[in-house]
Amino acid sequence: MSLTYLAFIAKACAEQLRQHAVVNAAVSGDNIIYRRDVNIGVAVALDWGLIVPVVKRADESRCSDWRARSTTSASARAPRS
Repeated sequence: MSLTYLAFIAKACAEQLRQHAVVNAAVSGDNIIYRRDVNIGVAVALDWGLIVPVVKRADESRCSDWRARSTTSASARAPRS
């Protein structure tokens, strides 16, 4: 199993989001909500549509784990014939 360069870029982004929590924050009214988890989603175009597999806690996992998790997630969403 080989990984593309995108997995390494996403992993680097996840690690930076952990270090710079303000970038991973959301605004709700007058409040700023700092997210505890760093989740990464990458849109994937397929013949039948677009899906976005999400790697939860991406900053804590290894790139090699991502492929297995995203493949499982994508296959679970695939339409059945």
